[in-house]
Amino acid sequence: MKRTWLAFTVILLTAFTPLTSTAADSPIVFTVIVRAGEHSPDSVSVEVGTTVQYKNVDTRENITHYIGFDGNGDGDFTDAGEFSSGPLNGTCDWENDSDCRVAWIFVINSTDYVGNYNLIDYTNTDETHNVSLEIKADDHDEGHDDEHDEEDGHSHDDDHSTSEETADELSTEELLQRGGAFFLLMAAFLVISMLARPRR
Repeated sequence: MKRTWLAFTVILLTAFTPLTSTAADSPIVFTVIVRAGEHSPDSVSVEVGTTVQYKNVDTRENITHYIGFDGNGDGDFTDAGEFSSGPLNGTCDWENDSDCRVAWIFVINSTDYVGNYNLIDYTNTDETHNVSLEIKADDHDEGHDDEHDEEDGHSHDDDHSTSEETADELSTEELLQRGGAFFLLMAAFLVISMLARPRR
């Protein structure tokens, strides 16, 4: 009887192994803690595709932080090429103020952001704190511009058709895996029935 259950376990494990799938990569979130007079860390280096979260834990009463890139140093973040968090509070009463925020979720999803930035953290009490943000191109991104593609005789239409062919191949492979698993299960039941049959 022990041999029967051992054989059954081994066959089931073999049958379901091809059906396991690899989970997709989780998005990368880098958190910076904003305190009174400091950020932790002060210097951040990330790649395109990363989300940087500036979380305000400065709970001093009536203190609001404004973090961003002030390209021309005029004390605001409203000029071309500039960006900012908007007001960040230490605490929020969302029942009475749904627009209140304690964190800036900066989603870096474009290569337009690639570069080195000296960010400034202004407070409503005229405190300033300088921090740095380096955004690098994703090393895994193999994208090319249109001119380069044309010079190589390669077009985006080719990429699209290749993607469709790959999808078809994956579907066929998945069907073969499921078919193999089904036949292995059938074999498992046959082996069990043979082992369980009483000997004369």
